[in-house]
Amino acid sequence: LVVAGCVVAVELFPIAWMLSTAIKPHGEVFAYPPVWIPTHVTFEAFASALRGDMLGFLFNSLFIAACTALLSTVAGALAAYPMSRRPSTPTRLALGYLLASIAFPAPLLLMTTYIVGAQFNLIDTYVLVVLVNSVFTLPVCTWTLKAFFDGLPIEVEEIGRASCRERV
Repeated sequence: LVVAGCVVAVELFPIAWMLSTAIKPHGEVFAYPPVWIPTHVTFEAFASALRGDMLGFLFNSLFIAACTALLSTVAGALAAYPMSRRPSTPTRLALGYLLASIAFPAPLLLMTTYIVGAQFNLIDTYVLVVLVNSVFTLPVCTWTLKAFFDGLPIEVEEIGRASCRERV
C-alpha cells in the first residue's frame, strides 16, 4: 500500500506542478527557491495562450485527428471485414504483414514521404498529414476491427440481409 501511494505521488506530481505553474504570476514561475503554492492566483497564462495562435493549433490538431480517425476506421473496416468472414492463407499473410508493419520505424519513410508529397504538391497541406497518419494507424485499426468482426455473430448479418429483402 505504501508502494502504491508512492507510485501515485510520483505520477501525480508533474500534473500538480503544471497546474500550480499555470496559475502563478510570472514572477513566481521562475522564483528561486520554487514557490509551491502561488501567493495570488492569476489566469493570465491562459489568456495569453488564447490571444496567440493556440486556437489555430488546436483546430489543426483536432481536424487532422478527426480526419485520420475517420479515414483509418473506414479503410480498416473495409479491410478487416473480408479478413474476418473469409479466413484463408492469404488473409493470414496479410495480417502478418500488417503486424510487421507496426514495428517499422516511421522516420525511415520521411524522405520518401516528402518526395512524393512534393511531386503531388501536397507539402504543407492537411491531406498529406492525414494520409501519413492514416498509413501508420491503419494496421492497428485493421487488427482491432478484425477482432470486432470475429466476435460479431453471423446471425446479425443474416437478419440484416433478411430485413433488407422485405418491403417497409
